[in-house]
Amino acid sequence: MTNILRIAWRNFWRNLGRYRLLMAALAAAVMVQVTIMGSILGLTDTLRMKAARYFGGQVVVLGYGAESYSNIRDAGQVERALRSVAARGAVLVKRSHYYEKDATLFFAGNFHGQRRLIGVDWQSEQPLLQTFDLVAGRLPTAGEEAAILVSSVAAAALGVRAGDEVIVSGTTETGQKNTESLIVAGIFNDPSIFGYTSYLSFRVVNRLLGVSPERVTEVGLYLPRRANFNRQARNVLAALAEALPVYPLFTTQAERDRLRKRYESSGRIRYGVITLDANLAEIKSLLDSLAILAGFLILLFLSIVTIGVANTYSMIVYERTQEIGTMRALGMPRAHAAWMFLFEALLLAACGTALGFGGGILVLSGISLLDFSNREALLMFLSRGRLVWSLPPGWTIGIIAAMAAASLAGCLRSAARAASVAPIVALRKE
Repeated sequence: MTNILRIAWRNFWRNLGRYRLLMAALAAAVMVQVTIMGSILGLTDTLRMKAARYFGGQVVVLGYGAESYSNIRDAGQVERALRSVAARGAVLVKRSHYYEKDATLFFAGNFHGQRRLIGVDWQSEQPLLQTFDLVAGRLPTAGEEAAILVSSVAAAALGVRAGDEVIVSGTTETGQKNTESLIVAGIFNDPSIFGYTSYLSFRVVNRLLGVSPERVTEVGLYLPRRANFNRQARNVLAALAEALPVYPLFTTQAERDRLRKRYESSGRIRYGVITLDANLAEIKSLLDSLAILAGFLILLFLSIVTIGVANTYSMIVYERTQEIGTMRALGMPRAHAAWMFLFEALLLAACGTALGFGGGILVLSGISLLDFSNREALLMFLSRGRLVWSLPPGWTIGIIAAMAAASLAGCLRSAARAASVAPIVALRKE
């Protein structure tokens, strides 16, 4: 087989001029695939990173009783359950949220409403907070209860800069208006739907609500990239069920609300688990549509590659009939004649794929330099208004394997025809 590979290599380089057009077509097909997949995976990764930061992890535990909001009364047990099944490298996240619509920031006569106020532990949430695109200031450190992180949207509306003092206004759970005076430690760039919120110490949020400073409304896990989020969610739910009453796994926010209403009359706190995909169910349909479109385009290009290789090798086998007959007359087995052309097709695919990957990465790098900040519909998928493309090793191997398979499929019939050539007939051919 080594000799056949050597012959295929020699024939490939000898016929390189004939392969040039087909190689360019293969390279173009790979370049398009790399560009499409790198863009879509990058958009998806950026969205999921922002959403995980916003929702408090990829797996989040909520507790519902008679109240309409989450309240983790058995925080110690919940935390122990999560730690007992957490994947290696996971970060435990404890938060207190303010969801009311009257959450407002005030500065120098200006005000700006917030979708929510997110109370965090500055020390334990450093891995999440470090994913912020800070345009000014810094991340707060442990113990800085008077610090707040605001978005670029809020900073622009208020005219505020890092180091300025802002007033945060809300309503206590008993109905009284309440305020807190805080210092803007940092401003993060996020004009998407995830940017209409501010991050502050969870003890400050609890003071704003007029509740215990240590109260927790949500406990989550921020997981490593390769962790299986759905499996982790099932493990967390099973661990909780050993000591606490639980809901079935929440698959969407709508199902969460439906199950909560079904059990709320009992007044007993029941715990549920929701994943990042469930929180992103509405946006996920858009991502699924993009993936389907990308899959269709990739299949289309692979089909074109297969047809192109088939047509080219059909002509090549016809033109090289005498060569095949001579090698067969000298003792080359039928299988080796077929493998010779299959190896040539693999060499063609390898060269075309290498050129295509180089071109695709150049295209992605060029796109990542473009500023799409004025495209509001895309901002939730972008970092600082730019595409951060991603092409994991698994997808790289997949594209290489797909191109090799398409090339082999296109060459297979011609290779079989070459193997069936009778030496005497080939040698008689003029």
